[in-house]
Amino acid sequence: MKLCRQPLASAVACVAVAVVLGNDDMQTVNARTRIVEEEDAESPAQKPTPLTSAPLQRLLDETCVKRFKALCEEGKDAFCNYETAVARKGRGSETQTDDQWRCYDDRFLGTDSSNVQCTDNCGTLFHCKGSINPSTSVHTTMKDLETELVNRVPEFCSPQQKTLNEYCNNLREGWVARRGVLTSSAEDQEWRCFDVAKLEYHLQSQCVDNCSRLRHCPGGREGPDRRNLTENDDYASIPEARSLIASGDPPCEAALVCISTPKNPAKCVSEGEVAEALEEEAEQETKERREVEKEEQRKVAAASVAPPQSEASDSPRPPQDIHSVYPQLETPTEEELGVLGTAETKLQSLQGLLNARCAEEFNYLCTSENLAPFCTQPVVARKDYGVYTGFEGSIWRCISFANLDQERKSICVDNCGAEYVCDGGIEPTEVVHAQWSALGKLVTQRKNDRCKRPGAEEGNEGYRKEYTV
Repeated sequence: MKLCRQPLASAVACVAVAVVLGNDDMQTVNARTRIVEEEDAESPAQKPTPLTSAPLQRLLDETCVKRFKALCEEGKDAFCNYETAVARKGRGSETQTDDQWRCYDDRFLGTDSSNVQCTDNCGTLFHCKGSINPSTSVHTTMKDLETELVNRVPEFCSPQQKTLNEYCNNLREGWVARRGVLTSSAEDQEWRCFDVAKLEYHLQSQCVDNCSRLRHCPGGREGPDRRNLTENDDYASIPEARSLIASGDPPCEAALVCISTPKNPAKCVSEGEVAEALEEEAEQETKERREVEKEEQRKVAAASVAPPQSEASDSPRPPQDIHSVYPQLETPTEEELGVLGTAETKLQSLQGLLNARCAEEFNYLCTSENLAPFCTQPVVARKDYGVYTGFEGSIWRCISFANLDQERKSICVDNCGAEYVCDGGIEPTEVVHAQWSALGKLVTQRKNDRCKRPGAEEGNEGYRKEYTV
C-alpha cells in the first residue's frame, strides 16, 4: 500500500491522507495548511533510471548490484537491498571528499541537486540528479568501475560518434556532439557541440550509431530555457559534421547493408539477408526494452523497502541503522509530548517544542480541514526517510504518538539542534501523517534559546566527542 504525494514549492507543509477505494487502490487527498502553495511549482527532479540511462551506465549499475549482493552475502546487511544499487561518480563520507566511482544505495541519494555523475555510451560524464548526505549515504567505493568504463567504451561508443566528440572536445574541453538539443523539430538537422554542463542527463537528444544513423542518447534540454544558450559560449555548430561522420572506415563493404547493433561492430549483411536481419534487430530491441522496463520495475519495488539495518563498509551508517541510542539531552518527558494547549514556558527541550508545534498542526488539519485521521493527541515530531521521487532522503514529519512503532528508529534533535537517533518510527507509506519541512527552520531559529542554558553546550560537546561515528 502506498501513499502518493505531490511536492509543494512551499517549504512548510504537505499532507497526504490515504482513502481506501478497493483492494489496493488509493486516492490521495492533499490538504494545504496555513501556508499557501506557490503557483507554478517546478516538476519533481528526476533521477536517471534504467529507461533514461545509457546502456553503458546500466552495465555499471549492474556491476554495483552484484557488488552489493556480494557484500550482503558477507553479512553486511546494509547492502542487502541490492536492487537499488547504482554506479555514480561522486563524494562519499565526511572524509571521502574527492569524486570517485562508487556504488550507492539509490534510496539515500537526494534529488535536490546534481552532485554526482553518470556516463553515456562514449564515456562522457554528465552531472545527473543525485545529492549525497555524507552522514547517511550507503555506498562502497569501487575503483574498478573506472577501469571497466574505460575498457567498455570502445564496445558501446560508435566510431562515428567518437569522431564527432573528439572534434568538439578539441574545440573546447568538456564539449560533446549532439543533434536536436535546441529544438525537437525534425527540420533541425544541424549537429552542434555543447557544453556538457548545460545538458540534462535524463533528457534525450540525438547521437549517431555505428551505421551512421540517428539514435536517442542522454543529454538534452527542455522547457522555456531550451534555447536559452549563447552561441560560441555554450555551443557551436559543426559545419563539417557530415564529412566527419564519413571520414572513418565504412562500417560495411559497398556491396553489403549495414545493420546497427547496440555494441560494436555493426552487422553487415547482403541485400537478401536484410529483411531477416531487420526482423532480428527489431526482436532484439523489443527484448532489450522489456528487460529495461523490468529492471525499472524491480528498482521501483526495491526502493519501497525500508532502509537496511546494518553497518555500511566504508561509509557512516544511516541513522536508522545505528542501534545504540545516543544520550538524549533534555529528553522530552511524557508531559512534553505534543498536546494542544501546552504552554511553551513548560517545555524544557527543543524536541518538546517541535512536538507542541505538531500538535497545533494536527488540530488545524482536524478542525479546519475536517480530516478525521488528524483528530488525535498526543503528537510527536520525527525526521524520517522519504521514499518518493522528488523528495530529499530525510523529511520532518508530524506523527500521532499512538502510531509510532517503538521497534523502529527515527531522528530527534537535542537542545543545540544536533540530530540523534531516537526510539520510534513509522513506515511512511502505510501510516497517515503530516509532512512538515518547516520544522527544520524552527530548529535553526530556536536552538540558541536552549543551547545557551548553563551546561547545555558542554553536554552537547561531550555527546559529539563520544558518539560521533
